Amino acid sequence: MEFLPITTVDFERFVLILVRVSSILFSAPLLGSTVVPPFVKVGFSAAVSLALFPAAAPTVLLKEVPLYELAGLALGEVMLGVTIGLLARLFVAAIDLGAEIVGFQMGFGIVTAVDPTTQAHTALLAQFQSAITALMILATDAHHFFFRAIADSFGRISLMGFSPNLDLWNLFLRTSREMFVIAMKFAAPATVVLLLTSIALGIVARTVPQMNIFIVGISLQIVVGFTVFFLSVSMLGLLYGQILTEMGGTLLRLVRVF
Repeated sequence: MEFLPITTVDFERFVLILVRVSSILFSAPLLGSTVVPPFVKVGFSAAVSLALFPAAAPTVLLKEVPLYELAGLALGEVMLGVTIGLLARLFVAAIDLGAEIVGFQMGFGIVTAVDPTTQAHTALLAQFQSAITALMILATDAHHFFFRAIADSFGRISLMGFSPNLDLWNLFLRTSREMFVIAMKFAAPATVVLLLTSIALGIVARTVPQMNIFIVGISLQIVVGFTVFFLSVSMLGLLYGQILTEMGGTLLRLVRVF
């Protein structure tokens, strides 16, 4: 007696769907963070795959395939999922880069700590900015773009249908270029003020040689940098909205270039 009408072909279809979904979620920002327990990621990926199975499965794998061939097909799904996740991470990395630029100008170039989301040594100010970015993604429902990209990917790119093309590389080049533009937009207010502060300290050092400008300058730049940084954070809401909207649009353009 069969309790579930599941055939071997259906199981292989589900495995391919699960591989694509889990690759996207494991590599996407916020959801793919190492802070999120692995069993939560696996369970969430399985739930999303089950929800998409009726719509995505019937068009492929009309017959059973050998295990080695299934592994090769799964590799293509991994490449597609990692591509989507990496493209989304570029936007978050741009914001972190802007914070690192500000921290370097403040004199925090050698102050690093282990980032819990990447397990890498990053600037202290970048970690603070990363936490703000995560809150903005959740507050603006920008994480819904990931799920829409997953659903649209099955409509645009059938299982076993991923093949890199020139439009994909051009999209990555444009996004990489925009990454540095976004970083400079975030860092511009504090960078300009800190540059003017450095110029003023240089003038004071020339006019008042008796003053220990090195000790005074470090403290002053830290105070000015934090003041401008916290004041500018409250005014970056529109910029955050533009960046997260652009991230969603780029993810949708990615699945439509095939």
